[in-house]
Amino acid sequence: MADKKPLEGFLSDMEVKPNEDYKVDLNAVKYTKKDGEVEDIFKAIQDDRISSIKQSIEEIEDLIEQRKGLTKDMFADLEKLKLSVSNALPATPTPGSEGEMELRKKLVEVDEAKVQEKLNSWRDIATLKQEMRELTKELREKESRVSMLDTLLSI
Repeated sequence: MADKKPLEGFLSDMEVKPNEDYKVDLNAVKYTKKDGEVEDIFKAIQDDRISSIKQSIEEIEDLIEQRKGLTKDMFADLEKLKLSVSNALPATPTPGSEGEMELRKKLVEVDEAKVQEKLNSWRDIATLKQEMRELTKELREKESRVSMLDTLLSI
């Protein structure tokens, strides 16, 4: 049998003890709340995390609604601008007039701005929904773990 070489370096002086020395009694891991109620510390930590995730999901839902509202407001403003530019165009076009060409350019720019706003809105909402899906998945996992922990602790 080959001789075991001692560990070298930073952890070489550390003594490793068998796992029996580190058993944890899960029933002993409790804390007392301000109102005197005793609660499982693991459950309390998980409940705090779950409530934090739920709050984040609600905030994302609010952000999505705010972004939709912003898009609606932007479209309304762009339509007003388009209407005012259209009203400034002469009723009978004069061929080649520079003022008319500038106004028509402005109408095209307004339409381009509307398309850009639609695209930006879609990207922003898609990003927020992706973040919300990730948080929802994490929430389900945490809730599952809490129920599993409850089952294990009640045995």
